[in-house]
Amino acid sequence: PTDGRQVFPLGCSADGATAYLRAEQRSGPDVIMAMDTASREMHEVLAGEKVSPDKILYSPTSGAVVGAVYVDGLPRLRYIDPESPDARLYQTLQASFPGSLVVVEGRTGESGLMLLAAHSDRAPVDYFLFDAQARRAPRGHHDRDRCRQSHGAGAGDDQHRHAGDQRVCQPGL
Repeated sequence: PTDGRQVFPLGCSADGATAYLRAEQRSGPDVIMAMDTASREMHEVLAGEKVSPDKILYSPTSGAVVGAVYVDGLPRLRYIDPESPDARLYQTLQASFPGSLVVVEGRTGESGLMLLAAHSDRAPVDYFLFDAQARRAPRGHHDRDRCRQSHGAGAGDDQHRHAGDQRVCQPGL
């Protein structure tokens, strides 16, 4: 079914019924295909107009493939099912960090805390803790702009943390 194209596994749906694959095209950008694991039937689910997927988005709860990031100028997120709870979470996170590409990098067990990475053209990457149950960033999240306001223009370039009510900016923390 791949017509001689190279295909690379990306992951599965939460129920394991669908495998997601990245498939090279004879011409044009790579596409993401869905394969029914029982019948082995395949169909295209995501394709960029001009570029291949840059990063795959995974569910922070199940690890299932949710979508992909396409970078042709500004990064765009596209979802396999835009109405799924995971896609809605990513959409909410994008709206909460205007001008940044926000990706869930990890999640703690049952606590519901997620590690978010916010990428933008203004900063290489900012990391935040996000409480998925409360739908907010808990106290102690990385806030580069507040650090700059509190400690001067160069301070935001350092990693920092809260120590009680006191903000501490430290390089390499």
